[in-house]
Amino acid sequence: AEAPKGPPPETSALRLLGLLQQEARFIDFISENIDDYDDAQVGAAVRQIHADCRKALAERVRFERVFQEEEG
Repeated sequence: AEAPKGPPPETSALRLLGLLQQEARFIDFISENIDDYDDAQVGAAVRQIHADCRKALAERVRFERVFQEEEG
């Protein structure tokens, strides 16, 4: 199948993904092959990416529980 022509539709999911890329380089990290890095190097990178993603989400999204019961 041919790829659609023109820009992708603006959706909330694409805007959120763009935000995570802009503020936390999320897509860059997920796309990179990390096989050649040791666990300490990956852990150090993930810590900053996690903090940046968390901050970006906290400033724009309010999460609520779907079910009030405890999981189990």
